[in-house]
Amino acid sequence: MRRPKTTAPAKTALTRVLVDDQDFDKFFIDSIPLDRWGEAKDVADLAVFLASEESSYIHGDLIRLDGGETLCRYSV
Repeated sequence: MRRPKTTAPAKTALTRVLVDDQDFDKFFIDSIPLDRWGEAKDVADLAVFLASEESSYIHGDLIRLDGGETLCRYSV
């Protein structure tokens, strides 16, 4: 049975090189509860989990991978 799942990684170290600006770097990190950019390993670990039987009850979801940025930025 197929179990469609999607990840939505936010800015990661892979995109950090495109934004070579220390002011933006500080602004961005300050907006993330985990106080760091995401790493490729963070995305890979989630992909491996979603491909495993451990995620068999997750179905049709979009999983944000943003270090808590969405929660803090848009919570009321």
